[in-house]
Amino acid sequence: MTFAEKLKSIRKKAGMSQEKLAEKIGVSRQAITKWEIGYHIGADYTKKGHATEAVEAFLPVIMKQLGIKEMTGVCLADNLASAKVMERCGFVRTFEGVGNYQGEQRRICRYIFKHC
Repeated sequence: MTFAEKLKSIRKKAGMSQEKLAEKIGVSRQAITKWEIGYHIGADYTKKGHATEAVEAFLPVIMKQLGIKEMTGVCLADNLASAKVMERCGFVRTFEGVGNYQGEQRRICRYIFKHC
């Protein structure tokens, strides 16, 4: 059983909808229904390729381990560095506009990575 299947089973046994679980843990419903990448690089380490290197290294491993074919990503629209990391790593932009970002309506970009 994959982690996603285990989480779904536990959620259903608790009688929770995807929306309720998302609300309870403070994420968007999309973060519950799809796997979403997240990362942060401290200011002293930006612009050195560390984020790109890390995402390229762990993305195929974690996707294989979870048994998934797609990973989503979201960043603030004005966070050009995060957008560039996702694009360098093969993510494709699917949305730009106002959407939920950490519980607030903000201008965001949404991406998807599809593993063959």
